[in-house]
Amino acid sequence: LTAMFTEMLFLVALREFNPRLWWRSFPFHFGLYLLIGTAALLLGAAVATLLLPGLMAGWVGWTLHQAYRATGIAGLGLAVVGAAGLLHRRLTDPNLKPYSTPADHFNLIAFLVVLAVVGAGWLLRPSGSPGALRLAVGLLTWDTTLQVPVLLAVGLALTALLGAYVPFTH
Repeated sequence: LTAMFTEMLFLVALREFNPRLWWRSFPFHFGLYLLIGTAALLLGAAVATLLLPGLMAGWVGWTLHQAYRATGIAGLGLAVVGAAGLLHRRLTDPNLKPYSTPADHFNLIAFLVVLAVVGAGWLLRPSGSPGALRLAVGLLTWDTTLQVPVLLAVGLALTALLGAYVPFTH
């Protein structure tokens, strides 16, 4: 089980047998894992905010905020760099041409677009708009009064569509 977890997390075989591809693939996959971790941290923080608001007002809330902020920023950056690197490699490396399908290119472009829109939506959101925790709490409570900026809302919708699409790909 440990070997499988290590392989999934660090892509050990790819690093050993194709290190040039690993330098692009690892940041992409690890960035996605960090973003999944960010979502889990946000969900936990949202549940804690609803059930234990006093606890979240102190150092626990501050720590969770720093954790999901750090994993979100790092995950987004790594995933974008990795996806761009993988797309570049698939488009320019003649050794990968026989293994690169239009679907592979589409998938990487889809990740790049979605990550770029979510990132831009987050960075360009106006002051006073809900933060990540407020959005997560609003999702759990079905708060339809939240004013989500358009670009961020589009990014979140695209993220949901991508999340639904990925299981149907290789």
